[in-house]
Amino acid sequence: MTRAAGYDTIIVGAGSAGCVLAARLSEAGFEVKTAKSPWRLGPDDHKLMVSNAVGIANAAQETGQLSEIDLAGWLAFRRQGARCTIGHIDILALPSA
Repeated sequence: MTRAAGYDTIIVGAGSAGCVLAARLSEAGFEVKTAKSPWRLGPDDHKLMVSNAVGIANAAQETGQLSEIDLAGWLAFRRQGARCTIGHIDILALPSA
């Protein structure tokens, strides 16, 4: 294993998948620490915000549960945004002593 900052393993996860991962690691006997670390994007990150919104819109479109008009309206609104916060959770899993 690669060692970083004295630890055997560092795992980064986000959203509900990260929470599930943290729970499973804890069940497997790891000492798990989590911390919220939201990504705060501003005007200098506009391209990233638009790219993220397009990816979300494409994924939503694949579900077939939203109309193209609703998606287009949502995406147009997101393209105008000057700021965006993306929820994020860091996970640190340490082997039990």
